[in-house]
Amino acid sequence: MSEIRGVKLVGAVAAVLGVLYLSVGVWGLVRAKWAQELIDFAQFKELPEAAGIDLSRWGPAWVGGMAATTLVGVVILVAAVGLLRRRDWGRRIWLSVLVIMVALHVLWGVADGGQGRNTIERLFELVGVLSLAVFSWIYFSKLSVRTVFSCAPVTAEGGDGTDLDAPPDISEPNEDSGEA
Repeated sequence: MSEIRGVKLVGAVAAVLGVLYLSVGVWGLVRAKWAQELIDFAQFKELPEAAGIDLSRWGPAWVGGMAATTLVGVVILVAAVGLLRRRDWGRRIWLSVLVIMVALHVLWGVADGGQGRNTIERLFELVGVLSLAVFSWIYFSKLSVRTVFSCAPVTAEGGDGTDLDAPPDISEPNEDSGEA
C-alpha cells in the first residue's frame, strides 16, 4: 500500500470516528432529560440496575462527558480534514487527540466502574482506542509517511540542504570581503 493511500485511509477512519464522537456527544447533550426519564421508567419496572440512580447526582458528569465527547469529535473531524489533505497540522492534531482520547477512555472507565456499566464494554473501547493510538504513532513516525505531508521536507538534511550530522562550518572569515 502506498504511503498516500495509507494516510488517506487513516484520514477516512478519523472522519468516521469524528462523526461518531460528535453524534454521541450531541445526542447525549440533547437527551440528558431523556436519560432521567429512562431511569425513572427502569425504576418503575423495578430493574435492579436502576436502583438508587438519580440524574441530579450524576447529571453534571453526564453533561461534562457528553460535552467532552462533542469537543473531541469536532477536533477529530478537523484532524481528518488535515489528514485527507495531507497537511502536517492534521497529522499533529490527530496524534495529539489520540492521547486525549486514551486519557478520556481511561477516565470514563474508572468513573463508570461502580455505576453498573458493562466493564467488558469499556475495556474493549479502551483497547480499541489504545490500539489505534499505538498504530497511528508508529505509522506516522515513519520517515516515508512524514514526507507525504506538505510542510518542510522531512529528510536527514536540514531545510537548506545541509547535512545535520556534519560538524558546523567554523572556517575563518574571508579577509577580501571586509568581514572582521
